[in-house]
Amino acid sequence: MDDSNPNSSWVALVAPNAEDANKDFICISVQENGTGMAKAYSIKGIPNLESGKSYTYKLKIGKDKAIIDNVTVTDRKEGAVIPGGEASVVTVESIKKSVAKQLESSKYDKNVILTLPSNASSSLFDAINTAIKNSGVEDGTVNLALMGVMTIPEYAFNSLSGGAPGLLRVYLPDVTIIKRQAFEGNKLMDIDAPNVEEIEFKAFYKCTQLQDVSMCKASKIGLFAFSECKFLRSVWFGALSSVRSATHDMGGIFDKVETADIELSLSARQTKLDLIPTYDANYEWSSTGQSYWDSEDYTNNKILGYTFARIHSVDY
Repeated sequence: MDDSNPNSSWVALVAPNAEDANKDFICISVQENGTGMAKAYSIKGIPNLESGKSYTYKLKIGKDKAIIDNVTVTDRKEGAVIPGGEASVVTVESIKKSVAKQLESSKYDKNVILTLPSNASSSLFDAINTAIKNSGVEDGTVNLALMGVMTIPEYAFNSLSGGAPGLLRVYLPDVTIIKRQAFEGNKLMDIDAPNVEEIEFKAFYKCTQLQDVSMCKASKIGLFAFSECKFLRSVWFGALSSVRSATHDMGGIFDKVETADIELSLSARQTKLDLIPTYDANYEWSSTGQSYWDSEDYTNNKILGYTFARIHSVDY
C-alpha cells in the first residue's frame, strides 16, 4: 500500500485462521520498470488472523524479494463497510467480464490476474479461454496469474486437442497438482508454480515454445509430461521421488527433448533414483534413499537417464 497512490492498495476478505509459517501469505505480481514484464513475489508465513479485525500490511518490494514493512491492526466489529471488500461469488460470467476488462485496459502487456476457488470447476477455466479468444488479442501474448485455485483440471489450457488459446507466461502460486494434458500444445514460454507437487501425464506435451519451468516442490511427474518441449532451457524441480517412464530407455518425461541444453535445478534433498518396472507395464524412477549429490551421476550431470547441461543443488 502506497498512501500517495490509491491504486496501489488491495482489499481481501479472509477467514480467521491459525498461524502457519510454511505457507505463502501474500503473492503479488509487479510490472518491472523498463522491461514492462510482470515479476512475481511471495511472502511466506501466514500469521494468526482474528475475527473482527482489519489488518493493513505495507509492503516493501526490492529487486529480488518483497517484505512486510509495517502492520496495523484495527477493530472492525463495528463501522463502515470496507470499499471493495464485499464478498462475491465467482461465476462463469464474472470470469468472462473480468478477463475482458483486464485485457481491454492492458495497453501493452496483456496481464490477467484472477482469484478462483481452491476447487475451481472446469467451467471456470473454459470461461477464461473463451474470454481470451473473444478479446481479439494475439494468440500467445497473455500473461495469466491464477490465485487461490489448487488444481489445474485435465485439458484446462489444452491447445492441441482442446482448442485453448495460447498463453505467454503463467503464474500459479497456490496450485499443488496439474492434471493430465492440462497445457498440452500450448504456446506458453514460462510457468512459475512454486507449490506444485505433482505433474500428470502429458501435462506440457508439445509445448514447443516453453523455455523456463519453475516448480520447486515438484516430486511426482507422469509419463511424457514435458515430451517434445524442444526449447526448454531452465527447469527447477523439488526432490524427485516418483517419475514415470514408458520403457527402460525411452519415453521419459523429457522424451524428444535435447536435455544437454537444459540447466536443471533440484532440491538439496534429492536422492538417487532407480528405474523399476511397475504394475501397468511401464517403469518408474523411485528413490533409493541415498543422496544423489554424492553420486557419479551428479558428477556427470545425469539423472532420469538424461544428461543435462548442468545440475544444480538448491536449498529451498
